[in-house]
Amino acid sequence: VLDKNNRIPKESKIFDNQVKTFVLNSEIINFDKNIAQQIAQFLFQQQIQSVIIEGGTKTLQTFINENIWDEARIFKGNIFIKEGIRSPVFEGNLESKTNILDDQLLIFSHYDKHNYI
Repeated sequence: VLDKNNRIPKESKIFDNQVKTFVLNSEIINFDKNIAQQIAQFLFQQQIQSVIIEGGTKTLQTFINENIWDEARIFKGNIFIKEGIRSPVFEGNLESKTNILDDQLLIFSHYDKHNYI
């Protein structure tokens, strides 16, 4: 969990000890530069090799801009929303497209897997 200024209440459900939870605050990472790289390094030190980033646009864009992502899963609805927060901007290889009711699940990879075989 990213919590730069330790504002998450200690009574919050994320602290219910159901799973191990790391709170990354300004004592652990420097929020002024290479945030995604620092998070990845911290997780590596904890022997965590895979992580799902469910952030807002700013958090997701940070990982994209620092090239620290392997796969993106995008749920695309059939309703056009004119206002609101824009989605992150990225380039990737469309690996699959699956229809789920009226929506689509798009899966992108960060690199051409065929170049790494």
